[in-house]
Amino acid sequence: MLALFQQLDDQEWTLPGTQRLAAALPEIDPLRAMLDSLAHDPDQASLHIALAAASAWVWQPAGLHLEGLSHLERAGSRIDPELTPAPLQARWSTVRVLAAMPLPGTSERGHAERAVALYRMQGDRRGLYHALGAFVRLAAVARDFEPAQAALRELESLHDPGWPPSSRTVLLTARGYLAYFAGRVEEALTAYEALLKLVTKSDDAWAQRSALIFLEQAMQALGRFEEAVRLGRELIAQQRALPFRSSLTMPWANLCQALTELGELDEALQAGREALEEGLHDGQLWLTLDVFAYLAGRRGRLGDAALAFGCADAEFAQRGAVRQPNEQRAHDVTLAALREAMPSYFVSALLTEGAALSVEDAARLALDS
Repeated sequence: MLALFQQLDDQEWTLPGTQRLAAALPEIDPLRAMLDSLAHDPDQASLHIALAAASAWVWQPAGLHLEGLSHLERAGSRIDPELTPAPLQARWSTVRVLAAMPLPGTSERGHAERAVALYRMQGDRRGLYHALGAFVRLAAVARDFEPAQAALRELESLHDPGWPPSSRTVLLTARGYLAYFAGRVEEALTAYEALLKLVTKSDDAWAQRSALIFLEQAMQALGRFEEAVRLGRELIAQQRALPFRSSLTMPWANLCQALTELGELDEALQAGREALEEGLHDGQLWLTLDVFAYLAGRRGRLGDAALAFGCADAEFAQRGAVRQPNEQRAHDVTLAALREAMPSYFVSALLTEGAALSVEDAARLALDS
């Protein structure tokens, strides 16, 4: 089992993701059984960590993101800095950061820094390239731009022109992330367009999913909402046609926000309800609350918007995460409308009440007819 997933992991740049998934998905049940067995074997910690790290990429496109995180965390809890081989520690740390995307929390910073340090110590160029790519994305989301820029420069210098063309996905994604979160959205758009062209040429439908999401979000940030809607619908249609089941929570939520911006509130509500149903199963529902609150505000349901924002604020604080630019804009616009329409003490009371709600309850209130 380890040999199979290690081989597929190593083929990241030479075999399109859809082909890797076609080989991996039939093995999900045996993989799950082996990971569970290894977790209870006190003599197989290294094998457990290695298999969890090598297979970490398969869970999200399989629509099993939460289960994948659970396997990864359980294996990671067995890492002993003195006994676990350094390459294994570095690989686990890198994939743990990537598994937390799109919104990693503060706890992932230590994993990213450790992966970079370990790979640098080992002189592993490809491993360091991956780890720096993860670090750039994490630091960009945290708005820690100086170390992100320094890491990006090193990442660019590490890229070997002799590597397969798909190796540039790491660099282009990192470049786009940093530009996007730093507010240089046109620059991010250029990187994401190059990324989409690259993964389309390689016929990698799973990588196209990420590129389309990045591109759609950049379009929203530029106020090009019609294009964002077109990209969002294209993405959803493409993913529904794939032979494997990936989560559509965020594509539906992003489409909901773009439609809300255009004033297409009925369609936005329908998209939001699709996101709700998806999000109940993949652990990403909390990420949709700002969008749902924004839609509720535009529908004149300011009280429900405040409750959803209160719940969202509590989730972000608990996870140590930071909002993405489009969600932050929706949050700020709607909160300003709330404070203009209601006394400040009432807004504060609603936010406090919302913080005590479950994510599902807050989401359903915001999308209630």
